[in-house]
Amino acid sequence: MNSAEYALQTVLLVAQRGSISVTELALALDVAPSTAHRVLANCRRSGFVRQDVRGGPYVPGPVLHEISLLASRPVRLRDAVDEVVHELHEETGETIGVMILEGRNARTVQSVAGAPPRAIGPRLGRVFPADLVAGGKAMLAVERPERLLRRFPDRKLSVAADGTRRSWRDFERELHIIRHRGWAYAIGDTDPRISAIAAPLVLASGDPVAAITVVMPRGRLSTRSEVEQMAGPLLQAAARAQSRLRGGEAHRLSPESASR
Repeated sequence: MNSAEYALQTVLLVAQRGSISVTELALALDVAPSTAHRVLANCRRSGFVRQDVRGGPYVPGPVLHEISLLASRPVRLRDAVDEVVHELHEETGETIGVMILEGRNARTVQSVAGAPPRAIGPRLGRVFPADLVAGGKAMLAVERPERLLRRFPDRKLSVAADGTRRSWRDFERELHIIRHRGWAYAIGDTDPRISAIAAPLVLASGDPVAAITVVMPRGRLSTRSEVEQMAGPLLQAAARAQSRLRGGEAHRLSPESASR
């Protein structure tokens, strides 16, 4: 068996038995204890197993638990966010969207247009550079470093609407701020008339699955106070959608407690 097959067999054994030790895994896979330990360490880093006590057995981790939830309760992304998106739309009157990552880009997979005279046109299906739009940056901020670099192997960023291009170092600084704050914003970066603010939806593994965005005319979302005022309802909506996506009960978070 190769390393991937060892890992899959290990995850299956942990799921079946509920826990497994290094010695037990070595016997089950017919490998040396050192190999079994390495396989378990890799599974632990990926979130498939966890070890509560040093030297103790390995038990199902958050990712394995999440897979079981998705298998037993088929909660699709649209099912998890649809009601939340409409609630946020009713609360704010603004255009609300859901974005997912596609390589270096972010695609809008769900959109509810704002009420006139606030309306921003339908954005369903539109694709934007992920490093320029709020939804893309919200997701990139919580990506694992190695996955982020796979998306941008050349570390070359997109050119904004005003013709500027940021350095990779400046971009990393921005992602660090977004990660700890819990939300991202973009003011005129893809269209000088439009601003947006977004919060990521993150699985228990820590991987981003989508982002909820609020899109507004730039004239009403450009100052710090305007952005921060919209962050509260957005974070509450993201918390509800994320909880539903994970199969739990919805709960409310303040902007401070929701920051990452």
